[in-house]
Amino acid sequence: MIDIFSDWIRSLENSGVKLYEIADIIDVTYQTIQCYRDRNNYPTAKNLIRLSEHYNISIDDMLYYNEDSPPVKTADERTLLQLYRKLPQNERELLIERMSELAEDEDGKQGL
Repeated sequence: MIDIFSDWIRSLENSGVKLYEIADIIDVTYQTIQCYRDRNNYPTAKNLIRLSEHYNISIDDMLYYNEDSPPVKTADERTLLQLYRKLPQNERELLIERMSELAEDEDGKQGL
C-alpha cells in the first residue's frame, strides 16, 4: 500500500488524464496539481470532495492509494463496499471467508 496522494495523481496521469483536466475539476492551476504530484502537497477538504465525486473514488482511497487497485471503483465495487460496511464484524468475517472460497473455486476451474 502506498500512502501518498501524489501516487494517485500519477495513476490518473498514467491512465491518460492530463494535469490540466484535474486542475479544471477543482478550479486550481496546473502548477498546483504539479505540486500535489511532485511535492506531496494536498488539496483542501473541499477539493478532495470534488475529486472524490468526479472520479468516483473515496477520499481514503485517494489519500492511501493502493497501486494494485484501479484509481476508480466500478458501481459494483462501490455497492459491495457500502454493503460490507453495514455488516457487523462477525458477518464481515464470514463474508470474507465465503468470498475467498468462491475465488479459490474459480481459480481451480480455470486450471482445468
